Amino acid sequence: MAAWGDYGSAPAYTGQSYPYVYQESVPYGGGGGYWTGPVGGGGYRPYPPYAYEPTPYGRYRGGEGNAWQRGPADQQYRQQVEQNRFQYQQQLQRNQTTYDQNQARYNQQVQQNQAAYQRQVQENAARYREQVQRNQAIYDQNLARYHQQVQQNDAAWRRQQWEAQQRKLQGQQ
Repeated sequence: MAAWGDYGSAPAYTGQSYPYVYQESVPYGGGGGYWTGPVGGGGYRPYPPYAYEPTPYGRYRGGEGNAWQRGPADQQYRQQVEQNRFQYQQQLQRNQTTYDQNQARYNQQVQQNQAAYQRQVQENAARYREQVQRNQAIYDQNLARYHQQVQQNDAAWRRQQWEAQQRKLQGQQ
């Protein structure tokens, strides 16, 4: 049976661009090993004589530099990868759109809240000024009445003193 080195050096079969790996533990075509599909980026290598037998993911073509020929499952896998990538990009765009919309609504709400706060501050300041003016008017009125009452009391007291003085004088006569 041919050995690994008979089919080229290791770099030629590392398969960095093809996520296939050669399974030796499970027989294909009567024993020895078989090609299997995507396994998360693993390498692959031929194992004679089964390396040239077709698998769902492809086969090695002998006499042509041992080039890998993609099979139907390989195409389906790559199509699925592209479809997943496309769906991911779509979902990413939808998420970005949703985020932008939410951010816009948040900014609008912040502006509305800020405007409402400013209006409330202005209304409170206006009401405060009005109340101060009313209180000042009431204070001025009360002060004026107080002064008036003081003057009236003083006048009444002086009149009483004058009358008492007059009675005293009349009593001496």
